[in-house]
Amino acid sequence: MMSLIVSALVWSVTPPVVPAQFSSSLLQWTPFSQGQWVPGQLVYDRTYQRMKLSTEQIMGLAPIQWEGTPAAWSNWTQWTITDGTYFSTSGQIRKFADATSFYDMFGWVPETTFSGTTTINNKTVNIWELSTPTAFFQYYVSDDGTPVRQVENIFAARLPGTPAIWQNTTMDFMTFEPVAPPSEFSDLNTTAALYPPACPPPEDPTPVVLDMYIFHPSGENNISGQDTADAIGDAGFVCFDVLSNNTKNDNYSVVSLYSVEVYPQFGQYKPCNNYHPPICIGGEPILVGREGGYSFCTLLIVVTNMSLPKRVIVADNVVYSCLTHAETTSGEEIMGFCLGARCNDDTLVWDTCVRPRVDRRSDRVELSDREQIEAQGEAEAQSNTMGVDTRVVGWYHSHPKITCPPSHVDIRTQHSIQKVNVGMGLIFSVFNDQDGRNRVQFHCFQSISDQKAISLPIIVESQTAVFARLNVIPKMIRSPFEGSARILEILAEEEEMAFKSHLKDDPLLQINASSIYTKSLSSIAAGFVYPLAEILDASKDAHQEQEQALSLEIQIESSKLESEQRELEKVSAEEAALEQLLQSLEKDIAMRIRFRNNDLADLQSSPLRDIYES
Repeated sequence: MMSLIVSALVWSVTPPVVPAQFSSSLLQWTPFSQGQWVPGQLVYDRTYQRMKLSTEQIMGLAPIQWEGTPAAWSNWTQWTITDGTYFSTSGQIRKFADATSFYDMFGWVPETTFSGTTTINNKTVNIWELSTPTAFFQYYVSDDGTPVRQVENIFAARLPGTPAIWQNTTMDFMTFEPVAPPSEFSDLNTTAALYPPACPPPEDPTPVVLDMYIFHPSGENNISGQDTADAIGDAGFVCFDVLSNNTKNDNYSVVSLYSVEVYPQFGQYKPCNNYHPPICIGGEPILVGREGGYSFCTLLIVVTNMSLPKRVIVADNVVYSCLTHAETTSGEEIMGFCLGARCNDDTLVWDTCVRPRVDRRSDRVELSDREQIEAQGEAEAQSNTMGVDTRVVGWYHSHPKITCPPSHVDIRTQHSIQKVNVGMGLIFSVFNDQDGRNRVQFHCFQSISDQKAISLPIIVESQTAVFARLNVIPKMIRSPFEGSARILEILAEEEEMAFKSHLKDDPLLQINASSIYTKSLSSIAAGFVYPLAEILDASKDAHQEQEQALSLEIQIESSKLESEQRELEKVSAEEAALEQLLQSLEKDIAMRIRFRNNDLADLQSSPLRDIYES
């Protein structure tokens, strides 16, 4: 009897130890379970810091004909591992952007205190509680240490950017196995979460016009980079936003209808809501696309969501550098990388990075993984030099003698490099003679599949204006002529590589290769160095003219300043004379007052006082 009492006393003051690994079928109640207990499966592994939760529940928005059928159920799986949280629905995997990595969901249990016992499913269990100003936890456990129930009441935001409210999450562990099979985590494909595979192309690729709705704050009419939906989808969003009382926080008050012509293919993208800045869900870099509700690659007649292109803002020095590079040759395509950063809804480009070409042909250009890595290294070096975070945000290439639209090779290339977060491509059309005029055009695009691209709006601003959008002043800015010098180095390096690749043992072939190499360098000089020298001479003349104009303007302003100075001196002299006059008047008035007072005093002391008073 005594041993039983001691055991009970120890149990009542020592919190239980949650098993490091276990699997359990469960019923779950959460703020997102739409008022129902959701069945699921939990695999918990504190040893290897990973957790998997799979649930099934009826969809909130589904066709009436699906009611009571398996089609109305949504399957959801969530993995929390050391590098973040991933989720899957209808076979598509995504990563929560900026989501927490593995955390011990029972980490608070050692801080609990014993609060009594209760009965759950005809079983007596012990209750352990922990209370803080913003949370209340309960852990129900049997005498043998088997978890039975976990309750969390947390005062927090339901979604990013929403106000904090009390939220209840309850898990009832229906079964318990003290193992966490590694096979439960083998189906997590983290690569597919960040770089999803392309959806099948549509049977009919003809563009279609869709009516898309968006719930937004009054005055916020730019829908680029915002998640839109059809009538059913946006109705669901509006209801959720209103019922969660989030409209007081995000000021959403207007529903607008847009008719948008789109390519009918589906494709996973990063959905974004809210403004300044938008809050996005998902780790993939693609910001443009179209999805079907509860299944990303098909419509399923439920709901369709869509995100539209954002702006690309390019500094004028970048356009100058790219055109300079493009016009070095009319027989081959050239290429380079765009350096800049993301800023809210925009992609900013303020510099370029030129790398040697892997393939030199008139109708295509290729990027190697090595070149992309080295370009990113140059961007990081520029970040340190400028004091502004700089990344590879795109690439550019030329279309000599043809128009701007991307070719099928360009689309495939862009689709491939979007997997390493290079978000857009610039095309410069040069040497394209039309109607006797040499047209120079440029175009910005992004791939939505390996066969289809979309155009992105592009704005050209001064480099200073581009940095102003980031509210930063770089420590130093590279001159456009430095970029031109780098282009010259790369062109010479490419010719040297070609020369060395054609060197043979045959002396005649060596002489031929040397001749071609010399001719190529001469062509570079004729096509690049000499025009650049002419540009510099013209720039020098222009600067001299500007200097003369500024000198004349300075002379005029100096003359105006001297005239204003003389007027100021005249006014100062007049003010001094006026001040002197005022001082003289003050003295005169004071003297008159003193004489008047003396006269009154003399009068009062004289025999004539009585006559004066009468």
